[in-house]
Amino acid sequence: EKLQALRSEFLRDEKNILAQNIVSTSNPQSACMNRGAYELNSGVFSHKLSDEGKPVCNQRASGRCWLFAALNAMRFEFSQSYLFFCDKIERANFFLHKILEVMEKNPDADPSDRLLGYLLTDPLQDGGQWGMVAGLVEKYGVLPKKCFPESFSSESSYRMNNMLSSKLRQFCRNLVNMSQKGTSKEDMLLEIEVYMEPIYRTFVWEYYDKSKAYKKIGPISPLDFYQSISSPYGIGSEAGAFCWQGLRCGAPWNACGGSPIIYNNQSIETLLSISAESIKDGSAVWCGLDMTMFQEGIMDLKLFDHELTFGTQFALGMGKADRLRYRDSAMGHAVTLTGVSLSEEGAPSKWRIENSWGKDFGQEGYLSMTSDWFREFGFEIVVKKDYVPQEIIDVFKMEPIVLPAWDPMGVLA
Repeated sequence: EKLQALRSEFLRDEKNILAQNIVSTSNPQSACMNRGAYELNSGVFSHKLSDEGKPVCNQRASGRCWLFAALNAMRFEFSQSYLFFCDKIERANFFLHKILEVMEKNPDADPSDRLLGYLLTDPLQDGGQWGMVAGLVEKYGVLPKKCFPESFSSESSYRMNNMLSSKLRQFCRNLVNMSQKGTSKEDMLLEIEVYMEPIYRTFVWEYYDKSKAYKKIGPISPLDFYQSISSPYGIGSEAGAFCWQGLRCGAPWNACGGSPIIYNNQSIETLLSISAESIKDGSAVWCGLDMTMFQEGIMDLKLFDHELTFGTQFALGMGKADRLRYRDSAMGHAVTLTGVSLSEEGAPSKWRIENSWGKDFGQEGYLSMTSDWFREFGFEIVVKKDYVPQEIIDVFKMEPIVLPAWDPMGVLA
């Protein structure tokens, strides 16, 4: 009876019937698109980096956006698959040592333990953070893409991740059993060493410079190569992560002994202002977003009118803090900001984004984002500290709040 009453009430309004007919035969999000807002997005920006990467990269069926966005900011086509490979090795090693850490604290722990259960859920996920890619680059260096090209599994990581995760869970079971039998930490560390092998690699890179002259670098290690070009393309301590939610830190989640990931909490207006200064000076910005509300490469709060079609709000039905708290929103994608337009008052109004989904998405692979959209769905930026006031830099000296492993301010894919 209740369902019948609800149906009768629904059918009394002819607008509901029209909306039902439309969304039952098309994408519900597309059905809500505001054509006027779509047509206002010109794709023209008052300030734009002159050395944008072209063509736009494509992470394909993998969660490597954090790697692509970081390497895009370095303005040279380095190999994403090389760092992806290093990350898998480091992440497997980190997982096994994290299991050992859990068992040290509670030798009788089993998969029902919250942290152990969380670790087992997805031991080798693709997603990451700025601090994680910075740690990889500073440890392993970088390679030109031609020296370490894409493979099937780097472009479509699901099957590889499943196989490796299954193996890691077997290793975890072995370590749990060893702990419950009273095996010493030293013997368990030896067992982990059996599971892991060190990485050594050198390469030779041949290329033509702008004047078509032949050049050769190497044999050289990826780390030495990175250090030789790190002055103009630095990715380490001269950059800082500034976010909307908390001065917080957590483990890097992909490397043993790596530096913790630190978030410097600032207002969203500060993030927008700092990003604009960076781009106006010709420096790209690494950025973490929640990519739930967009269409046709446009991120604009006015682009969808859910109220008109459905009579209610969805993603904007809660404030930003509540969306994060109730798991309706989180940083899920990393991009590179390469352009900005300013209002008559000089405030940033819209942004050009270099994405990593290929040239067929958006405008030749580039997206357009309004500042209002960023206020709702933007969470983190990474910029050179040159563009940041000293009083904000000094916040890094404070004692941070340590985040649990399952906090929504986690990794991006």
